[in-house]
Amino acid sequence: LACSGQYGQIFLAGHDEAKTTKAMKDIQQSGSLSKLEFLPLELASLESTRKAASIFQDLKIPLHTLICNAAVMALPERRVTADGFEFQFEVNYLS
Repeated sequence: LACSGQYGQIFLAGHDEAKTTKAMKDIQQSGSLSKLEFLPLELASLESTRKAASIFQDLKIPLHTLICNAAVMALPERRVTADGFEFQFEVNYLS
């Protein structure tokens, strides 16, 4: 998408700013002309998900394409989020 020339601005959401920033640099080095921006988002937190959505809505720009690429599967131990949901369920479905 970033190299297609069809998107002037692309937001990369993630919980690890350093890794996301590195990915953004890699995308830019591959020839992308799109403006890339980091959007903080921790999918294991409904509060973080709401905050990220609010940040984007406050920009008052249209959302043309949304790609959801995060997933958790087959955790070795059952984990529960601060919201009280099973970790995999919240990350993959609720957030």
